[in-house]
Amino acid sequence: MGSLNVKPDEVVDRVTTLQKELKQSSKEMAALKGELAMLKSEALANDAETIGSATVLLAKLEDVDPGSLKTAAEKLQAKLGDSSFVMLASVLGGSKLNFIGIAGKDAVGSGIQAGTYSLYLYHYATTIASLVDKVYY
Repeated sequence: MGSLNVKPDEVVDRVTTLQKELKQSSKEMAALKGELAMLKSEALANDAETIGSATVLLAKLEDVDPGSLKTAAEKLQAKLGDSSFVMLASVLGGSKLNFIGIAGKDAVGSGIQAGTYSLYLYHYATTIASLVDKVYY
């Protein structure tokens, strides 16, 4: 018996089982990270500010994957209403910056365009941390 704790003729089956367990654990971890991102983002709604007729929220969440960041932004925008603009950013793995901007239909009607603001922030991504005064871990 080796470090897999199986007989030599059972190695292939054991490795297959370990691969399945790893895949399942990875899925569970991704789901938990998504739930954590949602919990973190729920507290952010209180930090939104009114600028003109729009409710604006700029925030940074640490180590949130792009899919969870998008879901969190969509839910925050829905919670804040049609006149809101939400921009969330996250640094994943200590080096990869992800961000998303979502504007409600009334915000778009008043001239806020998420794509324009996202592009602007992309060009100034190195200073995004200075735009956000609260970091949620």
